[in-house]
Amino acid sequence: MDTIGERIRNKRKELKLTQTDIKALTGISSGNLSDIENNKALPSANALISLSRELRVTTDWILKGESSNCIYESVNSTLSTDESSILSKFKHLSSSNKIRLLERADILLEEQAEANRLHNDMA
Repeated sequence: MDTIGERIRNKRKELKLTQTDIKALTGISSGNLSDIENNKALPSANALISLSRELRVTTDWILKGESSNCIYESVNSTLSTDESSILSKFKHLSSSNKIRLLERADILLEEQAEANRLHNDMA
């Protein structure tokens, strides 16, 4: 059975998050996270809650490997890993940066739609 640290590391990597990402999202230092992932330390209660939220798993799953990700399965089952990663990072942006990102997404969608129209016109 996996250890607490292995479960955290594997889930973090599955979500394509670096230790630096986790530090930015939770405030847990990279050194502390490294100690947790390498089973040299256990997460504090605050760290456990933060990791649970950012990794989108239950605290039971982190601590015991039980109950899977039952709280999050229905939402996450419809999201790709990239989509989950983007949403996780998005919620930690400032309001002004969220607006900037949404504006950039609109531009990209417009460019994609135009490229699709050109492709369809050529076909």
